Amino acid sequence: MQQMISKEKRTQIAAALKDNPNATRVALEIGGVSHTTVGKIAKAAGIALEYGKRYSAEKRQQIVDALKDNPNASEVARQIGGVTGGRSLEDCESCGHRAYRTQSRKSSPRDPR
Repeated sequence: MQQMISKEKRTQIAAALKDNPNATRVALEIGGVSHTTVGKIAKAAGIALEYGKRYSAEKRQQIVDALKDNPNASEVARQIGGVTGGRSLEDCESCGHRAYRTQSRKSSPRDPR
């Protein structure tokens, strides 16, 4: 059974989306609606949603600056904290820098190291 959302709640969602165009965060903030429903309301209202912007602009700039000095994304992620190597690598590549990730080699009983 489909549940109807009141006009007041739709207006509240649209207003929240104008401040923060992230469907998941708005759904959690408002409560009682799914991110899919928020996305449908955004589409009907002509509001473009942002996807994949996990870090603030300041944090992304900090990542990019650190990667200019050290192209090892895993090391940069550890230095900055709260960032994964893969994600910082994506941030780096979006700005045109080349970076690399280190992969830890798991020891096996037969490994001579």
